[in-house]
Amino acid sequence: MPANAAGGKDIGSAPIVAYDQSQFGNTATDSDIEQCNEKDSWWLLPVASGDRITIDFEGEGVKYARVWPVGTTDFNIESTNYVDERESGSNGKGELVVKASQTGTMPLSFSNYDCDFGDSVDPGPYDFTAYIKHGVRVAIPHRDSRPRRGTLAVTARTPDGGQIDDRGLVVELRAKRAGGTWKRLGSASVSHSVANIAYSFLKSTRGKKVDLRAVASGDAYTTATSPTDHLTIR
Repeated sequence: MPANAAGGKDIGSAPIVAYDQSQFGNTATDSDIEQCNEKDSWWLLPVASGDRITIDFEGEGVKYARVWPVGTTDFNIESTNYVDERESGSNGKGELVVKASQTGTMPLSFSNYDCDFGDSVDPGPYDFTAYIKHGVRVAIPHRDSRPRRGTLAVTARTPDGGQIDDRGLVVELRAKRAGGTWKRLGSASVSHSVANIAYSFLKSTRGKKVDLRAVASGDAYTTATSPTDHLTIR
């Protein structure tokens, strides 16, 4: 998706953000709407539940970046609170990090001024880059006991239960004895929301209680850890 060269004058005309690309706007020219010397430039962030979005912004024409909840429109924004806000620092740069609580589109606004508080800058150009990492929910099927060797099917789904089929998402299986440290047993990539991990315990663990957990990670994902399963090795 090509980078956009201007934001929208309002939410209804806002362009979709292209992640991992520099985007450019201008609070002086993107909008002809001005309120108490504040001029806004608007964008739209496509998100899924559990996504973590990082927005790095800079420029002489921006002082505040704000992200608004899914469902915010030009008709209800006056009665809607933003999810979070960041002000640029003395170096003219700022970073805003938010987590999506539901799937949809989150409006993103850049402003030169805050009508209620804070510093201001003259309207003008700015640029930003938005990065996204997807949320994951990992689970180990509970068993009271497991054989010393075998293959364990760990599930990895989106936070709202959707399927993940991505070899770039890797699940690592870890175990520890009481008072011990976590040790890696094996790992596998996720296919159709399952990572089939081959594992093997030492003979000395037969009849012993162990803790088992799975950790999922990948460049496009936030790291996620499953609940710990307590079981006996047979």
